Amino acid sequence: MNISIIDKDVIFKDMTKRDGKWSQIATTLNEVKQQAKAIALIEAELIEELKELSEGKPSYDANGFTYKPYDVKGQVDYTRVPQLHNVDLEPFRKSSYVAWKFGITK
Repeated sequence: MNISIIDKDVIFKDMTKRDGKWSQIATTLNEVKQQAKAIALIEAELIEELKELSEGKPSYDANGFTYKPYDVKGQVDYTRVPQLHNVDLEPFRKSSYVAWKFGITK
């Protein structure tokens, strides 16, 4: 098994190294993101259990909680629309914007 060592000089070459408060905030953000992932897993498990307990029927309880199915239309696959082949869709594209991505490299 070939384990490569990360060349941090290459990964971080266009970045400014920060510390202090920036590092504290980044650490807290990472912890919150990990907690959010854990909560999302718990949420998915509870949803599945509630779905099973609903036995395929719209359901409610004395507290006013409801759980009921609804139809969702599928997304349109524009690559399969013959009228759009060879059509320049760029004029219909929304404006570009800058997005930020938080990550961790170890």
